[in-house]
Amino acid sequence: MVITQTKLQDAVIMTLSGRLDFNARHEFQCGIEKAKESGSSLIVLNMKDVSFIDSAALGLITVAYKNMAAVNIRVVIAQAQDYVQKIFALANLQNIIKIYSSVDEAVSSRVSVGSSGVR
Repeated sequence: MVITQTKLQDAVIMTLSGRLDFNARHEFQCGIEKAKESGSSLIVLNMKDVSFIDSAALGLITVAYKNMAAVNIRVVIAQAQDYVQKIFALANLQNIIKIYSSVDEAVSSRVSVGSSGVR
């Protein structure tokens, strides 16, 4: 797993590449902490280059979402491949964590935590 971070407006874009699984937990958690420390109110997980995702990764994303929501930071997903979206649907996470078709759409959404289906 390779994670790069960039800033766009008031958002941190975490671009994830490779396998997002149990073995990537440390890099993912460090990336989330770094994004939190930036002071941004939005973290976008750009998943366009994720080649694999497992149940441990779903747990990591859910925990990150809940921890960031507790400090008024939104976590959303952008550019998830079809199979990633299917896994989110099977886990019923698409109703909790908003998925956008592009990074720009995610950044411009500006929906607050707890509204429009984002919990």
